[in-house]
Amino acid sequence: MECWLSVNLMPIIVGPAAGYPRVSKIAVLALALAGSISAGQGVLWALPQQEVSEISRIATAQGRSPEDIRRLIEQAELVEAKGLPPEPILDKIKEGLAKGVDSRRLDPVLSKMSANMQTADNLIKETSKMPVTPSNRTRALEVLSEALGRGVTPDEVRAISKAAGESQHPERLAYGAKGLALIKEGGVSVGAGQSLMASGLRGGLDSSTLLDLAREVKRRREELRDNPTRLRDIQNSVERGDRLEKIFGDGRTGRDAGQSERLERGNSGQNAIERPDRQTRPDRPERPERPERRHRP
Repeated sequence: MECWLSVNLMPIIVGPAAGYPRVSKIAVLALALAGSISAGQGVLWALPQQEVSEISRIATAQGRSPEDIRRLIEQAELVEAKGLPPEPILDKIKEGLAKGVDSRRLDPVLSKMSANMQTADNLIKETSKMPVTPSNRTRALEVLSEALGRGVTPDEVRAISKAAGESQHPERLAYGAKGLALIKEGGVSVGAGQSLMASGLRGGLDSSTLLDLAREVKRRREELRDNPTRLRDIQNSVERGDRLEKIFGDGRTGRDAGQSERLERGNSGQNAIERPDRQTRPDRPERPERPERRHRP
């Protein structure tokens, strides 16, 4: 990823492609924080240019002050300075801006998200020895940090990893942790949820199927709390490799990964951003039925 800095709105590419030696992002950020570049001289970014430009455009159009924009972007800079991908933080900033959330309310959300990403990164390094691509690492960090924000503890992630085997891909482990978050939200036993997600990982369930399994358990929480034997039967079926349609038998499973993500996005505990209250629009009158058109040859 190329870095760029903008001083007085003049972009300078940093990297071998531009004929400059590669500069450490941490060193660049340290210069900015030390005051070598003052607030009046412009803003220094060690982030993807397109993302920063989009955030600046949206925030400026909303009338937000340069100080607010700088403070939000600095959250992503600090994350990148730690060697973590800044994209999840930048996406959360854009989400907050799109919902009209006050900049001051975004600060604690971004800070908590940054802390969860750091914890998630440590857990991934600790629990998996598998090599990952940058995009897969970013996705694993985003999903695992969301699970942590929804109440899953690091020890619970370690327990799932140990039960499933350390050969698990970090992204799948992250989805297993997110599935446990859903099960915990349903009030089902944490130990049972850990065992179920570990069974799904050992059985080779993909990311969306892991989430569908957790959703079905959460949806049936009353039944499963009153009948622990049923939960063990579900786990045995997962161990055998049975499809979710066969296990639950009502045809409500099998959503694609995109549907699964859209259903869960925005409900992530500390990472959630509330939309400001709006006035409800009055119901629209029903449209009169149109007469049928005659077929023209």
